[in-house]
Amino acid sequence: MKSEINLEITLKSPPEGIGFCLQKGKSEKIDYQVSTGKDIKFSFSVRVKEGKTEKPNFLGPFTQGKPTERFVYICIGQSAGQENTVWARRAKIHLSSITWEQVNQVLSNTEGKLVASYEATDKDGGPSCASVPLIDDGWAVA
Repeated sequence: MKSEINLEITLKSPPEGIGFCLQKGKSEKIDYQVSTGKDIKFSFSVRVKEGKTEKPNFLGPFTQGKPTERFVYICIGQSAGQENTVWARRAKIHLSSITWEQVNQVLSNTEGKLVASYEATDKDGGPSCASVPLIDDGWAVA
């Protein structure tokens, strides 16, 4: 089985004036947005197929990492191409908690997608980075 599903990541209350974008491949920057302090959303699709384990294997230009540890990067500040900032970070959004049950629910609904969000402002007041914890139970079917 090999299919495509839609994902949406919401950055909750990112710090104002900082640029964010989705990373495609090794270095391409997609959907650059400068924060106004309001939530930012990134939508994209990934292919999913059966892997060597019981978990889904996510493929495509937005996925990074080993098959059992796939993730997506949100580039921040200089990493997103913004020149007038001291911030140069990336947030890692893990896909490994997504289950086959969730994938199948999305595949059974043409309008379905998986959504996740994270607090985009870190304790230091700057943008959250590294492996960010997802809000609530992580990925959910919408």
